Formats: sequence, C-alpha cells, structure tokens
Amino acid sequence: MRIIAGLFLVVFGGCADYQFTVNDRVVYTPAPLFSGYDIADEALNECVMVHIQEAGITAAEQLEALNCSHAGVSSLAGLQVFQRLTRLKLSSNSIEEVNALVDMTALLELYLDDNAVQTVAELRDLVELRLLDLDGNPALRCADLDTFRSRPALELVAPQHCRGD
Repeated sequence: MRIIAGLFLVVFGGCADYQFTVNDRVVYTPAPLFSGYDIADEALNECVMVHIQEAGITAAEQLEALNCSHAGVSSLAGLQVFQRLTRLKLSSNSIEEVNALVDMTALLELYLDDNAVQTVAELRDLVELRLLDLDGNPALRCADLDTFRSRPALELVAPQHCRGD
C-alpha cells in the first residue's frame, strides 16, 4: 500500500493546482491563491498578482522576493501586507513615497534606483538591510543617507548628487 501511495505522490505531485475526485468524491482541493491584499496602484497590483500566481503563493508570508522593475509603479500603498519580503526590486518606476515599506523589517535588499524618491528617513528602522540602491533619485535629500552610511554591513548606492567623490 505504501508503494502505491508513494507512486501516487510522485505521479501527481506536479498537479498540486488541480482538484482530484474519486468516484465523484473530492479527495483533494488545493489551497486558494493569496488574495488578502488591497493595492490601488494598478501596475503594482498586476505585478504582485503575477508573482503570486507564478509561485503559487497561498499566504502573504510566503512572498519573499518581488521584482516590479520597469512596471510603471507610482505608489507602494498596500504592499505592507507582505511583511516577509526580503528582496524588493522597484527599479525604474515613478515612486516618490516609501512610507509603505516602514514596517518591512525582514528586507535585506531594497532597490529603489531610478525613481523619484525624495526622502528615505522613514526607512531608518530597517536594520536588516544589506543593500539599499537609491541611485538615480535626483530629488533625494542627501542628509537622509547619514543613518545608512553609519552601518558597516549595509551597501548603500547613493544618487550622484549625494556622493562625496
């Protein structure tokens, strides 16, 4: 019997997205994809939805990496539901405000290059950050970077106007 059960798992393991019935009885129903978020920015919403579908995400904490570069994102409101994100790539969008990221304490890598970010002071409590890319944000207040420059474990990529070279 164990051999049959093992064979069943091997053969049908790749079919986790399908409901199975035997003699008109449902014997397996896959968990529904996660939908407990409200993101008003259409481009960000679409990007998140695609990542959830591709990875089969059924709970917010399962989404650990998100790449929404070159997506036309202008607002991050609603993204904060994904508290377990460790890598967030938002390069080449039109993002001005980063307040939605304040409580994302699991972030290790944050790419905000080539956006319209003006201040990152509110991100000072993201102490786990190992990489913060802010290059290409011409209106960024350079004084906000002092907090990040004092962290030896953090690779900070500052915009040209904030570099001391």
